[in-house]
Amino acid sequence: MHCGACVASVEGALRETPGVRDARVNLMDGSAQVELEGGIEADGAFKALAEAVRRAGFEAARPSASPEPAVFDTEARQWGRIAAGALALAGVVMVVAMLTMRTDSHAGHAMPVWSLTLQAVLTLALMIVPGGKFIAGAVRAARSGRATMDTLVAVGTLTAFAWSAIEALRGGHNVHFESAAVILALIAVGRWLEARAKASAAGAIGALLALAPVRVTVERAVGPASGPPRDVALSEVVAGDLVLVRPGERVAVDGVVVEGSSALDVSLVTGESMPVEVSAGATVVAGALNSSGALRVRATGVGRDSTLARLIEAVREAQGQKASIQRLADRVAGVFVPVVMAIALLTLLVWGLVRKDWPAGIEAAVAVLIISCPCALGLATPTAVMVGTGVGARLGIRVRDARALERAGRVSAIVLDKTGTLTRGAPAVVRLVPEGGVSEVELLAAAASAEEASEHPIGRAIVALARARGIDWPRASGLVNTPGGGVEAMVPGRGVVSVGRPDDSGEARAVEARAGETLALVRARTRGPDLKPRVQTLGLIALRDELRPGAREAVARLREMVGDVRLVTGDSAPAASAVARELGLDESAVVASARPEDKLRIVRELQASGRLVAMVGDGINDAPALAAADLSIAIGTGADAAARAGDLVIMSDRPERLADALRLSRAMMSRIRAGLGWAFVYNVVLIPVAAAGLVNPMLAALAMSLSSVSVIANALWLRRFRAGTISDPRV
Repeated sequence: MHCGACVASVEGALRETPGVRDARVNLMDGSAQVELEGGIEADGAFKALAEAVRRAGFEAARPSASPEPAVFDTEARQWGRIAAGALALAGVVMVVAMLTMRTDSHAGHAMPVWSLTLQAVLTLALMIVPGGKFIAGAVRAARSGRATMDTLVAVGTLTAFAWSAIEALRGGHNVHFESAAVILALIAVGRWLEARAKASAAGAIGALLALAPVRVTVERAVGPASGPPRDVALSEVVAGDLVLVRPGERVAVDGVVVEGSSALDVSLVTGESMPVEVSAGATVVAGALNSSGALRVRATGVGRDSTLARLIEAVREAQGQKASIQRLADRVAGVFVPVVMAIALLTLLVWGLVRKDWPAGIEAAVAVLIISCPCALGLATPTAVMVGTGVGARLGIRVRDARALERAGRVSAIVLDKTGTLTRGAPAVVRLVPEGGVSEVELLAAAASAEEASEHPIGRAIVALARARGIDWPRASGLVNTPGGGVEAMVPGRGVVSVGRPDDSGEARAVEARAGETLALVRARTRGPDLKPRVQTLGLIALRDELRPGAREAVARLREMVGDVRLVTGDSAPAASAVARELGLDESAVVASARPEDKLRIVRELQASGRLVAMVGDGINDAPALAAADLSIAIGTGADAAARAGDLVIMSDRPERLADALRLSRAMMSRIRAGLGWAFVYNVVLIPVAAAGLVNPMLAALAMSLSSVSVIANALWLRRFRAGTISDPRV
């Protein structure tokens, strides 16, 4: 595929296939994503889909795991060889034509027969290769009742060649062999440059695929394959295997370190620039580079279940999605080719019938056909999306689809969760305030018993302190976790122990106002001899969650870019106010004691006021608001529920990536608009110029090739994007 009309043809054929709900075709990487109706088995549907693609004039194959840049490199080498040969032949045709041209040929003097014969033979060779590719494509498109860029090139060059051949047989007047030859040579050069640019643009997935080693060293303690360490293909590794990672090697699987310590470079996976220290018990992700000590890693995520595989799949899916502006361009391209052919025919008739100059009409019509090829129109958006998502992957920003990046550039309000998003998400206990004669040990033991099975950061902090102090606690049962409300569990000897948000007692306010801490109120509920419930307050536990490095700067950048930034947290007002002051936010921008339904309500209120709202969170209690927001941004270090709901996922714990994601979106949309603007202006301006006979067909071919290359080069400028800055002042 080489133009938007090709995309429209394939999409139309796929959507007409029974059982297909929707289909999206990516011009850049030649892929299609097809959504089937429920109940249709994908493997069984492939044959029908492939047949539909063939009817549209193309061939289809199952997706390959090969890196896209390698595919484009192969294409570039093929077109490079074709272009070199075509330029050589076209050069000979040009030289022969110039040397044997007679200034008085219009007076009835023709070129020598040998010159006409040589030009015809060499041009015929070019009509076979590379012209045969365009002619074959045009024939396939015609069979499906469609027209593409191949149609324009084939009709234009065949017209010039046929006219010249007829003129040569009639005596050699007004031949244009050199025009057909040079047009084909220049278009071949354009295809070569286009393939090279595509390989450069598609480099993101190739770089990610290169992170996974082909072979690894594993140990298996059980089963028929048990024995000493051995070298196996990565595809043979299964969950539970022990994988040996030597210094200088990349981690091949997600897993847990069981032996050894080292510093891992995860920059190409999460965008985190600093090495991460790991030792026994630490989790590691596929693609990380082991820079020092040897590690033994117990595999937990292999193949498609690894973080790296999910990231690659996310990038592929995002690059296959279409921004709304691209859908408009595809609709235009779908009707563009027939309109251009009508303009070319009208041009020929006007020149021939009105001005009585059929040779000039042929030349003008060919120029119209060649100069108007809608390659640039079809390449503008997918190229920018491909480069933009690749840059995002390099920075640790996972993009769900192109529409997410498109919306990110128009965000007018941002709602930020606090815990785990702007703070480390791992609060530490800084104070124990027992009540009613309860000791600190008793308070901590009861709270740890209730929180032992909880995944909440506050619960983990309480359990960590109890373990650090060597406190034993009884095993609780019947854990109930209420998002935004805390936990409660049946603790032997204590009854039902609850750990959650304190009430508005004066003592609670005083503690928090003094230190800006978060309080957890610990209570025990029992039944007395009269079976009436009795509630005993065991005490308060004060915790503090430090801001992540760069959080204040991130909020400042977001306020500068968007203006309306809200901090929404389940913490009480004093704790939330203390964090807001550290972040440089006004108290009016803070909502405290917010439950999940409150976060959802705030998002919807902002939307009702006409704002395009982004929600940023990392926990289960953020999932409803993330799902309702126009743009959901999840911190990848948080809960899977938040990550699944995120349109954008920040793979690291660096809040400054939030602003980078918005800036990247704006930069990408700027490039898309520039590319489409150039493509539209190019065609609108140059088609009338060509119809007026002011553009030689050879110059038209050069202009057409350069237009596609310029659009791709415009998108490749995004590769200069850097975190925190970009050298292009326009974005």
